[in-house]
Amino acid sequence: IQEQFWGFIGFDDCRHERVFTGEEEKILRSSSLLIANAVVRNEMTQSIKEKEDYIRLMLDASPVSCLIFDADMNVLECNEAAVRLYGLEDKKAYIERFFELSPEYQPYGERSADLAVAFINKAFEGERCVFDWMHQTPDGTLIPAEITLVRVQHGKDYVVAGYARDMRQIREAEERMRLMLDSSPLCCQIWDKNMNVLDCNEAAVRLYGVKDKQEYVERFFEFSPERQPDGQISGEKAKIMVTKAFAVERCTFDWTHQTPDGTTIPAEITLVRVKLGDDFVVVGYTRDKRE
Repeated sequence: IQEQFWGFIGFDDCRHERVFTGEEEKILRSSSLLIANAVVRNEMTQSIKEKEDYIRLMLDASPVSCLIFDADMNVLECNEAAVRLYGLEDKKAYIERFFELSPEYQPYGERSADLAVAFINKAFEGERCVFDWMHQTPDGTLIPAEITLVRVQHGKDYVVAGYARDMRQIREAEERMRLMLDSSPLCCQIWDKNMNVLDCNEAAVRLYGVKDKQEYVERFFEFSPERQPDGQISGEKAKIMVTKAFAVERCTFDWTHQTPDGTTIPAEITLVRVKLGDDFVVVGYTRDKRE
């Protein structure tokens, strides 16, 4: 059985000769198969239990909060990280109170309950969903999180596994970086490979006298005269220099800017290629040379 040899079961009458009939042999054979099947089932049950225990250990050891939904939006299970994240007493409390662990509305104005149902339905349709979400603990502490929903097969049906990554430390780090960038006296902006200005700091807004960062990003190419002092068209030269920075990592050159009211600003530009996620961007620093 299962490519294993176990041995024999023998029935002998040592005092009287006994010849088993064909019917009796069938009964004995059936009995032995029943015994063998019972042993196999027991071993399979034990093996499945061991595997489930290993899976449970790995799930509970994960630092990422995890839960499982069925198609009726019921939370079936969670791991220990989920319990710890929200400061609850046990998994039962988490499962029963899950829909209380979000504010009534998400930061972008939609009702949490409606949005959760929409995302879970998308996941059940086979779409992997990754999105930002605001959770909150029972004492009201807000927890910005990145949620990933994945549909997985369970028996003949599907469930959705949800992973919540606590983004508080990342958001705090981003805020610190933003404060450092905005407190810099140097004008700074970020470019992608398509020559789009993605972001800037407060010094850039002040330098050109515009009202906010959005206006700076949208009007950036208006902040240079049509041609640079060397005769090159400003837009074309800008593309050449940003492309060069993507190729050689760093370049420094002189540039003439101008404010919306026509004031000329001689500047020294430094472009630096930096890694952002799986790609690169170019960070540009502008030093006002008027002083």
